[in-house]
Amino acid sequence: MLGEYVAGHAHRDLARLGDELPFWTSSLPELNARGTRLGTELSHWLDHSRFANEPTKSGHKALMASSRSKEAFVRKSRVEAARARAAWVRGYALSDLRDTPVSSAGLFDDWGTPRLSPEESAPWNGLACLFPIPRRKLLHRVVEIDPFNHFEGVVRLSLGLHTETSQRGALWWRIVDETGRTVARGAGQDRSVNGAGEIGTVTWSQAVAGSYRLEVGFGATENAWDLWVVKRPAWKEFEEWRTEDPKDEDRPPFLGEGGHIVAFHRLPESAGGVLFLEDGDVGTTSSTFWEGSALEFRADAFWQSVPFGERWQRLLSVSPNAELDAPWLQSTFGEYQTFLNRVDTSPYGLAQECPILVRAGNWIVTTLRPEAIGSLGDSPAGSTLVASLMESAYPSG
Repeated sequence: MLGEYVAGHAHRDLARLGDELPFWTSSLPELNARGTRLGTELSHWLDHSRFANEPTKSGHKALMASSRSKEAFVRKSRVEAARARAAWVRGYALSDLRDTPVSSAGLFDDWGTPRLSPEESAPWNGLACLFPIPRRKLLHRVVEIDPFNHFEGVVRLSLGLHTETSQRGALWWRIVDETGRTVARGAGQDRSVNGAGEIGTVTWSQAVAGSYRLEVGFGATENAWDLWVVKRPAWKEFEEWRTEDPKDEDRPPFLGEGGHIVAFHRLPESAGGVLFLEDGDVGTTSSTFWEGSALEFRADAFWQSVPFGERWQRLLSVSPNAELDAPWLQSTFGEYQTFLNRVDTSPYGLAQECPILVRAGNWIVTTLRPEAIGSLGDSPAGSTLVASLMESAYPSG
């Protein structure tokens, strides 16, 4: 479970490897004969990668820190999800203990330094683990309610416990804001859990927009998650906008009939606005977002107005299944500015310029999917992404 299933392939310290040049990075066959697996040419990337040759200019250290944060989120989320669905789990097989020349998915890096601290891994890597229980808006609907991103009003989240030994206790929880002030708290009834089961529900009846932290405990077991509460976008205020979607002519016209366009799947012939593409659409290439990659969030000012930069639980709800095709962008728009770039880290054998979100001419183009987990009306993160990109493309002020 800690190997292939949750491997994140962190951005390794190419600059340090380039300075130290251990034998296994050498291109000389006398030192590093190519085997059946060693075909990734790490030595090539040490010679040509901007992260190895221009670490300061390329933001190498910042990308390492971002990649580490992303990997911690991936490991935590996937193990919690597995333990939530398998009461019989009583352990796991450990692979990828340390990075290798063909993988940066290890729990320890190339110098034996742990990527995660004991405090970071304890909530999901102990004998017991608290986890969120996915809920559906309607029992017969497949789409699950986003547990971490909510509209203002009532926030409700069911919690469960997976334990390898029988535990008795009572759920306690509190929600704190960015200043550390507790804005809501509660407790459940005393109960016993053996295996896995629901232990209670968090209910916050008057949630207002903001960033929060949900902290929970049951006996000696504790866990925490980020929560985001947003206002429902006032679509009627975007009267200069309209929607176009060739794959869904019945898409609710939540905007007006203006000249700016929120387009899906295909670039309109004129005007400008925001274009959402996904795998299979012209202008995209299939890729993974959470596995085998690090993410560069460029232009801090942009991500202040589009509040998704390194906010992993928000990005989870709008995860893309493709990247933008750079040659298509160049031939269609000419010059473009990249705000979100995917760097292939598995194992640096592919291009390191793989745009996910760009400004190109009169358009903001992205493969982030605002409806990845449901319609805009049911997706706080998705609707906020659309509204914030619209505002960035053509500010209302």
